[in-house]
Amino acid sequence: MSHLLQVCNLEQRFDVSPGFFDRMKVTNGRLSFKRHIVHAVNGVSFHIDRGEVFGLVGESGCGKSTIAKTIIKLYDPSGGKIRVKGEDITFYDYKQMMPIRKTVQVIFQDPYASLNPRLKVLDIITEPMVFSGQQITKADLKEKGIELLQRVGLGPEHANRYPHQFSGGQRQRIGIARALSVDPDLIIADEPVSALDVSIQAQILNLMMDLKEELGFSYLFITHDLSVVRHISDRIGIMYLGFIVETGCTEEVFKNPRHPYTRALLSAAPSVHEKLHIDPVSISGEVPTALELPRGCCFQSRCPFVFERCLRERPRLISRQPGRMESCHLLEQ
Repeated sequence: MSHLLQVCNLEQRFDVSPGFFDRMKVTNGRLSFKRHIVHAVNGVSFHIDRGEVFGLVGESGCGKSTIAKTIIKLYDPSGGKIRVKGEDITFYDYKQMMPIRKTVQVIFQDPYASLNPRLKVLDIITEPMVFSGQQITKADLKEKGIELLQRVGLGPEHANRYPHQFSGGQRQRIGIARALSVDPDLIIADEPVSALDVSIQAQILNLMMDLKEELGFSYLFITHDLSVVRHISDRIGIMYLGFIVETGCTEEVFKNPRHPYTRALLSAAPSVHEKLHIDPVSISGEVPTALELPRGCCFQSRCPFVFERCLRERPRLISRQPGRMESCHLLEQ
C-alpha cells in the first residue's frame, strides 16, 4: 500500500543573482560571472500515511515553508520526487495539478493575507468547490458553505461578511473551512497558529484535531513551536539549513533526542511537561548562509561535538533503530 504523500530527495534552489554587469568580476586577470544560488531545501525525504500527523520543526529560514510550497507546486522542485497516493506529480503543470488540489489543501500562516478581501466569506469557502469542477447547484453550494462555517465554530450570520470584519482566530477558522470544502485527504498546515494570540492558539489546535478525528484526513504540520508539535504530531522531522537531521515518533524524539541539534532545541525550550532527562546542549553562533553550504555537516559551525570527519564529509540520514533516523557522524562512533 502506497503512502498518502511521499517526498524523495526533494531539492529547491533559487537563483538570486544580481544583474549581468553586477555579476561581472575580474579575478587574477580573468573575467568571471558568479551566480548566487540559495540552497533552500537539500535532499529532504519523508512520507505521510493516511490519518497521520507529521510535524516539520526547525528554526525560521530552515526551509519548512519552502517544502510546503514545493509540494503543492507553487514552486517547481529543482530535484527529487513528489508522489501523492503513489502518483508522481513532480513535473505536473497547472492543469494537471487541478485534480490533485482536491486531495491536498493548505492552511496558510497569515489568516488575513490568505483570504481575498473582496469576497464574502461564503464565496471564499465555496470557491474551491466551483474550481474543482463539482456539479452542484447554487442552493446546495450555499447549504454546504453554511455547514462548513458551523463545523469550524462560526454561524450562518457570518456568511455575508468580509474578512476584515473578523478577528485573527475567526479568519483562521474561515481558512480551515475553505481547506475542508473539497474533502481533502491531506492538509498542509503552515504555521497555522503562530500569528494568533496564545489564548486562541489552543482553540484552533483543538478544532484542527477534532476535525481530523471526525473526517480522517492527514496533516503535514509545519511549526517552530515544540510544545505545539508535541501536542499534535504522531511523528516529527527536525530541519536545519534545508536538511532533515532527525525523524521519529514524537514522544521517542522528545524523550531520547539523538542529534546534537535536536538535543539543543529541546534543552533550550521551556516546557510544562515532565523534565527532560537529557544532557543539555548549548549552541552559539549563527546559522550558515544557504548561499554557500558547508562542505561537511551542515551543523558543524555550531556543534559542540564537532570533529575532523564532520568538516569533510556530509552525514547521511540513516536508521539505527526501527522508526528512527538521524544524520550525525557522532552516533557512529
